[in-house]
Amino acid sequence: EPAPAPLTLDAIDLTLTQGAIGEPLKVTGSAQGPGGIKLTIAEGTMSVAPGRPPTEGQVKATVDVEGRDVREAVASLVPAPAVSGPIKGRLQISGTAARLTATGAVAFERLTVSQSQPRCPDPKPRSLVLDDVRMPLSYAPPQLDSQAVQGKVAKGTVAFHLVMALAPSRTVTLRDIQVKGVQLEPILVDYLCQRDAVSGPLDLTGELALRLPEGLPTLDGSGRLAIGAGRVVGPDLLNAVSRALALTDVVSGITGQGPRARPGAGSPLNFDSITATYRIVNGVLRTDDLVYTARDVRVTGAGTYGVADGRIAMDVTVIQGTNRVKARLAGGPGSLSIVPTDLRLKEPKDLRKTLDRLLR
Repeated sequence: EPAPAPLTLDAIDLTLTQGAIGEPLKVTGSAQGPGGIKLTIAEGTMSVAPGRPPTEGQVKATVDVEGRDVREAVASLVPAPAVSGPIKGRLQISGTAARLTATGAVAFERLTVSQSQPRCPDPKPRSLVLDDVRMPLSYAPPQLDSQAVQGKVAKGTVAFHLVMALAPSRTVTLRDIQVKGVQLEPILVDYLCQRDAVSGPLDLTGELALRLPEGLPTLDGSGRLAIGAGRVVGPDLLNAVSRALALTDVVSGITGQGPRARPGAGSPLNFDSITATYRIVNGVLRTDDLVYTARDVRVTGAGTYGVADGRIAMDVTVIQGTNRVKARLAGGPGSLSIVPTDLRLKEPKDLRKTLDRLLR
């Protein structure tokens, strides 16, 4: 990742006044940050003890924050993806002139997250819109803390506790993550172009941490997810399923009905729910209890998924009635394969009917 641009202030205009000797200095003024963000000192004071340097002066101030676009300011902390949109808020500043702290809150009516995705079929940047983002802030060098960040995305809500360590290394930690009803298709398909994407509403709880600017390869965390009724829409998973359905030719041979017509790569695979608990270490997610349920079918899985590279290595078991198929699902984007490792087909006719229903 490229190094982030430095965060600077310019057009600084400060006025210091003192009513009488020994009284605190009154501070008013403003400054401009990147992207036209304006900081206005609505009321402020600075008290310097006799014989002490100004850097040890005690500062108290109320600062209003308003700007048309946070893109440049965010880029100074997180080089990618690009985040743009207006900001408005108020901060209470205190501490010494050499070591200021801040508390308050900022709000973003609408933020647009944009990034070019190498896996997408066209080179143009993809965008994701976040609405009504609210961040209560607390800053004490070298750490920024935001309790209960809240926002809306893809018809759902997201909340978490943000901790960003700014020195000696930049580490971002999200605690108490609460995702409710977020539709996955706008994120996984439209924004990320994931080749193993599914649709449906996501509920998730957990925690995450990563280092900047390295990003996803340093991701650690754990949690639980539940996806409501949806479809498998990523082409890699659909192609793997289509190849796996060659097994039904064996079933057709047993029933004497000949090979069945299998759906193409664009056919959706419907499900009722997907659940799993997971742990992420160095960008690799592992789950031992993935459960996929659809009408008359239950699929369990255990294995790994590379968050950064999309590589899958998972053992799956498909159960329908007394039929059971075990297989190994493995590969990366564009090369996902599924290889049967064990078949127990006691009711092949029922299995065939189920597959027909799923793949309509």
